[in-house]
Amino acid sequence: MKITDIQVSDIASALEDHGEHSWYWDKKAGELLLHSDFDMCGVSLEEEGFEEDPDENPDRYLYVDPLESHHGFQTMENYVGNLPDSECKRSLIRTLQGRKPFANFKNTLLDFPDERQAWFDYQNDWLTKKAIEFIKDNKLGEIENPS
Repeated sequence: MKITDIQVSDIASALEDHGEHSWYWDKKAGELLLHSDFDMCGVSLEEEGFEEDPDENPDRYLYVDPLESHHGFQTMENYVGNLPDSECKRSLIRTLQGRKPFANFKNTLLDFPDERQAWFDYQNDWLTKKAIEFIKDNKLGEIENPS
């Protein structure tokens, strides 16, 4: 099965998603499915695209376990560590050492638009690599445009 760039991007997003729902890769259909973790939503498994309960059918549905937050924090530290000495770097170091570093990191970057875009590019590249690792480790298929 061929895995498209869009599917790689979708898996990358799922790996970063710590919301109140779960992502599963349907091995039979070759697609990513979103499963609400709350039965109170009133949405059936069929409406979500599942033919069977994903938790009871691991041979068909592969749970996409989100990356632990320390991986995201380490990525921010690596990014900041590679910046040249500047006001931006000093501000981001203070942000990482303070309260709520995840929320405040992007807020700090609002004052540095060029670095903000560079951060999003860096983060996207990192998440894409993690998605490709996930695809290869789980033998989901051949990636159409491997990076």
